[in-house]
Amino acid sequence: MKLTPFWETAGEIRSTIQSRLSPRRVFHWHCHSFYELALVLSGECDWRIGPRSGPRAHRTLLAGDVLLLSPGAWHGEFIRPERHALVAWIGFSSAALPPRWTGRPIHLEDDTDEVVRAFHAVYREHSRSENADRIRLLLQSLLLLTARQAEKAPAPIPPRGMKKGSRLNPRQISRMEAAAHTLRHNLNPPLEIGQVATLHSLSPAHFSTLFRRHFGVAPRTFLRRSRVEKAEELLLGSDLALKEIATEAGFTDAAHFCKAFRALRGMTPRTFQAAHVP
Repeated sequence: MKLTPFWETAGEIRSTIQSRLSPRRVFHWHCHSFYELALVLSGECDWRIGPRSGPRAHRTLLAGDVLLLSPGAWHGEFIRPERHALVAWIGFSSAALPPRWTGRPIHLEDDTDEVVRAFHAVYREHSRSENADRIRLLLQSLLLLTARQAEKAPAPIPPRGMKKGSRLNPRQISRMEAAAHTLRHNLNPPLEIGQVATLHSLSPAHFSTLFRRHFGVAPRTFLRRSRVEKAEELLLGSDLALKEIATEAGFTDAAHFCKAFRALRGMTPRTFQAAHVP
């Protein structure tokens, strides 16, 4: 079955906002029932991204960076002292699951000017019903350009709560980033750590040493947390049964999934879902 690209699934515009932010901005922890695409037009802005309780990811976006947030993702923006930012947001509906680059800052590079023009066009015209088809095409164009840049630079962000700080040389860093990407994108069926080490021309022991030095955790811990994050995406963006989510996220069964989820998030999957889905 052919999967529909995420950018083709964009539907109704739910909100459009543009705001100039300063360090005086009060941090507001919130979530939406729709997707949100944020673009930093100038300056620098920081995001903290959920869950509502527990370890949170910290993302810094500079001018020309875009961030996609999925429905139900708790987040808040803030500006560090002596900084500022002009940020634009577009909220929109979509029945699709979040793409793998959701929550990761994407630098638009040569596409920045085109995306900025499309953002402004959406702002000007979204309230006119006769322009609905044009607005949908503009939004799809925004998402397509962002997805294209995301695929050019697929280096993964470590799962929440993990700090990355290498003492490795550039070649080793490149291998570890590639290995992490391999682990996160092969959850079902899951790859063994030894297989990933072999794919990157390393012995399992040497691979584990380098991985821990770069990401601060063992490969198995990284993999377990990546599986829980994938399960969170499915809990928020699908109506799959726990058994099906467990399979998609690479767990052996629903019991194994629930045990791992509770250990990392301090609650059951269904409790998490009830707390985050409106």
